[in-house]
Amino acid sequence: MKFRFSIGITCGKSNFNKQQIHGREPNADSKNKLLTKIKLIAERIYHDGILEKGSLPDPMEFKSEIFKRLSDVPTEKSTLDYYDDYLAWLAARKKSKSFIAAMTGLKKILTELKSKATSIRFKNIDLNFETKFRQLMEQKGYKKNTVSSKIKRLRLFLGWAFRNNLHQNQAYKQFEMKEHPVAIIALTEAEIGTIAKLSIPAHKHVKLGGTSLIRDWFLISCECGLRYSDFHKIAKPELIKVDGGFDVKVKTQKTGVEVVIPVSQILYTIFEKYKFSVPAVPSNQKYNAGLRRVADLAELNKEISSHTGRKSFCTNMQKRGVPISFIMKVSGHKTEKEFFKYIGTDGAQNAALIRERMTEQFTVKPKMVV
Repeated sequence: MKFRFSIGITCGKSNFNKQQIHGREPNADSKNKLLTKIKLIAERIYHDGILEKGSLPDPMEFKSEIFKRLSDVPTEKSTLDYYDDYLAWLAARKKSKSFIAAMTGLKKILTELKSKATSIRFKNIDLNFETKFRQLMEQKGYKKNTVSSKIKRLRLFLGWAFRNNLHQNQAYKQFEMKEHPVAIIALTEAEIGTIAKLSIPAHKHVKLGGTSLIRDWFLISCECGLRYSDFHKIAKPELIKVDGGFDVKVKTQKTGVEVVIPVSQILYTIFEKYKFSVPAVPSNQKYNAGLRRVADLAELNKEISSHTGRKSFCTNMQKRGVPISFIMKVSGHKTEKEFFKYIGTDGAQNAALIRERMTEQFTVKPKMVV
């Protein structure tokens, strides 16, 4: 839908570009603020219509609604007052539900900061504000990389606001998003086998989750390398018959990449156990709590989590000598940099793998004659 109507703002034609008025035009700042308000209101109406009601009003109703909401807009809004407009903008551009949920979580943190008498105004969001933000995250027990991830989301919101002329404060560009190295927890094939052999009674209300179901979902993760967010896409697998077995296709949520996963014997056995309709995995929190019980039952001296299965898959495939490019086609990693974060093979193990596969070239004995 496209229509035009007058909003009572005038300027020289040469001073108007990309929906903004240049500074040399009289009262350019106040005019641009009004244009930005109208833009945000229009996006909100679009979001309410298309994504919630399934339809838009006709042009005249659309125009009337813009003016109605414009008259209700306060003369000055705080940073948090614009956050719903940002979420509506994300939804209108069909960002993933998980990303919008993450950005919604950020709003809760900013609201909590505000309750602690921290100024949440665009002009006051500086390096001192970043320090307070980090301190709150640390008090909540978040790990360093999680804090960096939330700082990154904060920068995304502030960047959107800057591009929409809601503020001119660029201090946010200096906020640090450094990633800290983390220990790679990956299980060996023998350890995965131990978990598979555990005798765990099934929960009588299996849909509510139980240690047995959680163990099976962990084995699925170890055999296909999927993220927790993609588990539901393989709960009722549509197996593709190929020479020697089966494949299953999954379009990953985080990257949108479609991966083709070869179905292993363990994976097929689990699917068959649940008659190819695996009950939904519990929440991430309950899943991780269940995995700690699984690790205790298997007497593993490792702390496993929802990431461990995916990391184990990548690590064990690499140890078997499968080319990295092949593994990435299954795991859905877009870059080798991201892939290597999931490899639990240290330098000595990697050297041993090369020596094992190229015995003649790398077998060296004292006093050998070359």
